[in-house]
Amino acid sequence: MKSWPCNLVAGTLLLISGACNVCVAQVPEFYYTAETESMLRLQVFLDRAGYGPGKIDGKGGLFTQTAREIYERVHGPVPRQEPEVDATTASVGPEGSSASHTMW
Repeated sequence: MKSWPCNLVAGTLLLISGACNVCVAQVPEFYYTAETESMLRLQVFLDRAGYGPGKIDGKGGLFTQTAREIYERVHGPVPRQEPEVDATTASVGPEGSSASHTMW
């Protein structure tokens, strides 16, 4: 009967170590590209316009596609937007992406 505290501690340690492995395995990979930036801009635009694109993650999923279609039915095509660049900043964006390329 005295071994139950040891079993409880051992079981807890196993659960904790398993949970840590799961946490590490679920870290999403994120690669910042011009396409990702463009999709992020679209998702933020739709979200601010009141057409929830779902998770703002730079990936064009079903919610983003549906939000864009609904927006376009009501307002027409989504307006193209260029990144805001002023004369004092460099013309190159994060990680070498060009700040002058067309969005969407």
